[in-house]
Amino acid sequence: MNTLLFSTVCAGLLAGSASVIPYAVDFRRNRRLDHRYYLLNTGAMIRDSETGTDGGVFVNKEFHPGYTLISGLDLLSNQEGLDRERVMRLSEAVLSHAELSESGLNFYYRFSWNEGGRIIDPPWISCLSQGLAASLFLRLAALDIRKDGVMIARKAIDSMMQPLDQGGCLTMDIDGGYFLEEYPVRPSAAVLDGALFGILGLFDGLRAGIVEPETIERCLCGVNSRLKRWDFLGMWSTYGDFGYLSPPVYHSLNVALLSVVCSLAKRYKINGWQSAAKIVKRWKPREGLLFRMRYAALFWLVKRARILRRLVNG
Repeated sequence: MNTLLFSTVCAGLLAGSASVIPYAVDFRRNRRLDHRYYLLNTGAMIRDSETGTDGGVFVNKEFHPGYTLISGLDLLSNQEGLDRERVMRLSEAVLSHAELSESGLNFYYRFSWNEGGRIIDPPWISCLSQGLAASLFLRLAALDIRKDGVMIARKAIDSMMQPLDQGGCLTMDIDGGYFLEEYPVRPSAAVLDGALFGILGLFDGLRAGIVEPETIERCLCGVNSRLKRWDFLGMWSTYGDFGYLSPPVYHSLNVALLSVVCSLAKRYKINGWQSAAKIVKRWKPREGLLFRMRYAALFWLVKRARILRRLVNG
């Protein structure tokens, strides 16, 4: 029996809209892909972009590996009408922009990025795209679309698990936990959704036999140690370590990703998911005009307080 987990959130809270953006996590058993997740309605994540004939996604004419890999996973979610040639072309487009290094295979972002006032110079990698690459190529291998899929995924994970100061995505905590960084900056941006995409790539690696359960357990430890940073009054998530509330779409994504990570950890009997599961229950979206008005007021106040603090501190 298929297990379908839905996490929904109102898309237009500030405007009082009743529209809903659902992120669904679907565990499917058909085509030998049981225990694998699919994020539906990924168009809500891919915005202000253009898609090339080979499936590559570009933002401001720069190739975006994360968006391209999300598009690839979206194509694989169509189990009944899978276009194998189209997925193969997209995977080739991704690889044409990747680069081998001593540590593994890097799915580089080749443009500058401003993350909280800290400029990231190209090229740089992210646990988000490295984890997505592992998921995509392992699934392509399982579907006999790419015989080299397992090797590519292993190299993507190898790069991701290198320390941040060595070109990887890993922060090693004092307590032995790991935290996967979406952005290679110090101090850490501590972005939740990026870390969770990286962990989901590790779960695909676990099923393929190229990742040890202990690695995922240490990554869950890193997430657990930061839960209080992301929890605002037990009702909403914050964006990274920047002190402001996640916009509705990001909050929806945080809930969906954290839900599926907890579910997978439970399935594979990996410790460390219980605390996150409690947070997810508190973060589940609430309906009604009163809640929308309360959120809108809190969002405005928190953001203005952050701006004021910046002005005071210079």
